[in-house]
Amino acid sequence: MLGGCQRAISDKDIQPISLAEVRALTQSDRPDVVLLIDPRSPAAFARGHLPGARNLSLEAIDDRFGTTPELERYANLVVYGDDPGTGVGRAMAKRLMSVGYKSVRLFFGGVSEWRRAGLELETSEPVAEN
Repeated sequence: MLGGCQRAISDKDIQPISLAEVRALTQSDRPDVVLLIDPRSPAAFARGHLPGARNLSLEAIDDRFGTTPELERYANLVVYGDDPGTGVGRAMAKRLMSVGYKSVRLFFGGVSEWRRAGLELETSEPVAEN
């Protein structure tokens, strides 16, 4: 049975990362140290996201094909959502881990904690949603 040997990923498997740790990683001079992944809708991403983040939907991570060099090149994949209650951030972290990415962490505070700390968000042109 395909995939039958894989262990199910649960919330207990998610490794948290603090705001201070996220900031330290993003201040590195090496571009391959961290990729911030924002799985929220394109409209939410356009309104404000962590600097340098990539908007990536759950559907873009296809467990049939495993990991990709595009994401594997990063030493850390940091996922976030709006706040600790945002399910899509947790779901994306679990999806990435189930596909085989090893260095996945979840910034539970997300956009809300970033703003509360007085840090700037980037905005972008909205992408049309279907």
